[in-house]
Amino acid sequence: GSITKNYNKALEWYKKASEQGYAESSKAIGELYGRGCGHSFPKDEKKALEWVTKATEQNSELLSKIGWYYLQGLNYLGYTINYKVAFEFFTKSAQHCKDAESMHRIGNMYLHGQYVTKDYEKVKQYLYDYLYKEMDMLFNFLEKKNIKLNVREIYFGGGSPTYYKEPEFEDLSKKLKGYLVF
Repeated sequence: GSITKNYNKALEWYKKASEQGYAESSKAIGELYGRGCGHSFPKDEKKALEWVTKATEQNSELLSKIGWYYLQGLNYLGYTINYKVAFEFFTKSAQHCKDAESMHRIGNMYLHGQYVTKDYEKVKQYLYDYLYKEMDMLFNFLEKKNIKLNVREIYFGGGSPTYYKEPEFEDLSKKLKGYLVF
């Protein structure tokens, strides 16, 4: 037989999973309150925010994702545009998780004056932080793959990879292309 839609049962099982620390269930409850689904989930943005905040406490990797949902106002998931809340989630993610994507989004919010006053110095700061985080990730990746890239030589040797001898540079390019999508 088939199972009929039952929001009360869904809530019961989501809560059980949430109590076990499963963040996706907490997020799902928040989204159901955000959309408003039946008698079990009347639209309630305050409860929705409480549940998605609980989800981020259970799994900090959700901070940036939920910030994005509020920034974009993904109504079909139960999120209305709320720049203040988005900024708070991105800030937590940037500070606690050192999340480069969140740093980038904060920079964009300063650039466009979304919740925050346009502040080009802060834009620069967050975008530099983002760039440095991305560069760290790239260098860690290259190190794991045992690819030697002497940035100092490139920079001080004229600011161009042509400082490498032609065969060395071609070999380096082939290795990188084998690992990265260009």
